[in-house]
Amino acid sequence: VSTQSTGDNGGLKMAGFGSADLCAVELAEWARAGGHLPAPPAPHPGLVLVCGHGWGVGRSEWSVLTDRIAAMAPELYVCPDWPSHVTISTLSNTVNSGCARAVASRAQDEELLFRWQEAFQDAIQATELEEFELLATRVELTPGAVIVHFHDPTGTLKILRNMVVEGFESSPELQELDRQLDGAVTKFHIPEIVHSSLARWMEDVDQTRADQLLSEFERINSEWTVWAVRVRSIRLVDETSCWLHVDPARAVLQEWGLRPREQ
Repeated sequence: VSTQSTGDNGGLKMAGFGSADLCAVELAEWARAGGHLPAPPAPHPGLVLVCGHGWGVGRSEWSVLTDRIAAMAPELYVCPDWPSHVTISTLSNTVNSGCARAVASRAQDEELLFRWQEAFQDAIQATELEEFELLATRVELTPGAVIVHFHDPTGTLKILRNMVVEGFESSPELQELDRQLDGAVTKFHIPEIVHSSLARWMEDVDQTRADQLLSEFERINSEWTVWAVRVRSIRLVDETSCWLHVDPARAVLQEWGLRPREQ
């Protein structure tokens, strides 16, 4: 199991402050051509457990922020609102050739998807989790991405992330797959932070340019007002295109609704 503080850059070597991400370049070309689904395929299919899927849709906070970022930083591919999400865990990465779905046979892949669904079904039903809110506290420009940081005041996301580890540990079938795939199943990633990615680099960016942009992000944060995202469900998603640029009707393998919170 791995952890990291910010999104990676698709496995590309960093040059200066940030480096062009091949997925971002492909998605930008796709967007310029109209952005109709399906989006460009990821290097490998991924598997992600997310919450707040589509939280940016119809929200002025998303549109105002992303419009501002796009205007000041043409080097960035700014995601549309509909793939917006907060990652609970990346169970198999789209760009890591050593992750489970990259090395599994078709039969093993089907087994992997089924067993993760089974593990989460049991865990979520047992806990009877309620809907919860995440509070957006600031935006950050990193060498890998632009991210919104969230605060999890109820601690529910931490519970959900613990479920990933517990789900694996309680599933003999997942453990057997891990043995068959030489440890690839346990390469699932649990972020250390609660965040949502807004943009990725399409071009290499040196420190001088980065310093200019960092000043702009300081200005955005100085004007920031905290706002909330209500999480009503958890989704397990077949990530056939990078950063959940997928059709939910086809890609959502399972959705678990959370119990409405009593007022």
